[in-house]
Amino acid sequence: MSYNRNIISDEESVIMKKCGNHIYLQSSSNYQSHKPCMGLITKISGTEYIDNRTGECKSFRNVSTPYKDYKMVKRSLNRLFDLLLCNLVCKQNCVCFTMTYSNQMQDFDQIDKDLRNFIKMLRNRFGSFQYILVIEPQTRDSFHIHGVLCFDHKAPYIPLNLSFSDNTLWRHGFATARKVKSDIQVAKYYVDYNLDLKYNTALQMFPDSIDNYKTITVPTDTGVEQRVNGIAIELLPRMLNIVRHSTGIQKPLISYGMKKELLSNLNGCTLRDSKILHHIDEETQTVLNTVKYERYRIR
Repeated sequence: MSYNRNIISDEESVIMKKCGNHIYLQSSSNYQSHKPCMGLITKISGTEYIDNRTGECKSFRNVSTPYKDYKMVKRSLNRLFDLLLCNLVCKQNCVCFTMTYSNQMQDFDQIDKDLRNFIKMLRNRFGSFQYILVIEPQTRDSFHIHGVLCFDHKAPYIPLNLSFSDNTLWRHGFATARKVKSDIQVAKYYVDYNLDLKYNTALQMFPDSIDNYKTITVPTDTGVEQRVNGIAIELLPRMLNIVRHSTGIQKPLISYGMKKELLSNLNGCTLRDSKILHHIDEETQTVLNTVKYERYRIR
C-alpha cells in the first residue's frame, strides 16, 4: 500500500541507503527485536541464510546460468538504478548516450572489445571520466548499449549524433548523445524498460513462457500499451554481465540506526513517497513480517 506521509516513527530502527540526492529508509517489525546486521544477509549454513531486510530464513539457490534467472537480473538492474542516482548528482557534468549495431551482433567478446575501444578513444579525446554501461537485448538478435559519462567538470560536447561515415567514435551503427535533465528519469528509463517487450511481440516469440512473467500497462505518447515485464531475459543466450562501470564510480552509502538520528545528519530532506508491504505465510495466511519504506529527496 502506498502513501504520501510518514509511516516510520522517529524512534524506529531503520536501514538508510543514500543514493546521491535520494534517501531510502526501510524498517521491519523484525528490526525492533533484532538489531540489523551490517549486510543484506547473514549466512547460517551452506544452504540457508537470514534476509536482514525482512528477518526471514531462506535457502540459497544454485543457478548454473544466473542471467537466465529473472530475480537475479532484476537485482542487477536495481543496483544499476542506485549507481545512476549516485553519479548523476551534477547533471551538467554528465552525458548519457545510446549506441546500436547496424548488423546482428551476438559475439559478446567482440562487444567487450568494441566497448573497451570506445572508452579508450573517448578518454584520449576528452580526458578522464567515470562511466556506467548497460546492455539491452533486442528482438532482432542484437543489442543496444546505454551509458552515462560522468566528468569532474562541465561535460564536453560528445559528437555521437552523426552519420555512420562521419562518426569516428562509434562506427558499428546508430548512436546518439544527449544532456542529462533528470537523474530519476534517466535511471527509470535505463532500468524499467531494459527487459520488457510489447505484449504482442512477447506472445509471438515466447508463447510457452509468457505466463511466467507479469504483464503491465505503461503510458505512451498516444495512450497506453501492454508490456511483459522481464521476458527479454529469454533473449540472453548465455551468462552475460549486462551492467558494467568504471572502478571510480560512486556507490550507495548504507547506514543503520534510529530514523531520527540518521536524518538529523542530513541538510534537510523532503518526503516523496512511502509504502507498506506485508509478508504473509501462504499456508496459514498470517502476517510474518511488515516492512515499511520511505523515500526522501535532499533539498
